[in-house]
Amino acid sequence: MGWGSLEEDLLKTTTGRGDDGWTDPGHGNRVEKDDPEIEVYGALDEAAAFVQFAYSLMRSGDEKEIAAGIRDGLGKVLSELAQHRGSSAQSVGEEDLKLIEQWIERLEVRIGPLSGWAVFGESSAAAALNCARTILRRAERRLVTRFKTIDSSNEKILAYLNRLSDLVYLLALYEEKHPGTEP
Repeated sequence: MGWGSLEEDLLKTTTGRGDDGWTDPGHGNRVEKDDPEIEVYGALDEAAAFVQFAYSLMRSGDEKEIAAGIRDGLGKVLSELAQHRGSSAQSVGEEDLKLIEQWIERLEVRIGPLSGWAVFGESSAAAALNCARTILRRAERRLVTRFKTIDSSNEKILAYLNRLSDLVYLLALYEEKHPGTEP
């Protein structure tokens, strides 16, 4: 089959390059679609989609800004993971962890003491965020597997995803406790 170059194919929606179960993650090497690298990208993409869905259901306010920050943070993680080592990709760093921790503290104050496990379903935004949380946990597990096969230049990504899933849980809990905030 005569495929175009990867650069040409990036401009197309359908290329046929993945019809054989292999894909081009962008670093020049084709890998199987169930490769740990692709599993991480897929899980992060799924989580971002659920966060965006929740965002679309939320009214304006601080919580919606946090959801936008989560979405943007996932984009940063995806971008960094997809880059070549030694590239100038923006790295997840200590300031990103601190921002998540600030948001967590802010939500903990608004929610109050936690007791028991939450069941989500009164709020569509909370349910979507809960889906995102579970997918983030899967992404974290897949990233641990990926880091066993490659030399990671930024171990902070694991800490970031761990804290991010805690933040998404708290945001879902807040949305569940305030169901009248949906459009």
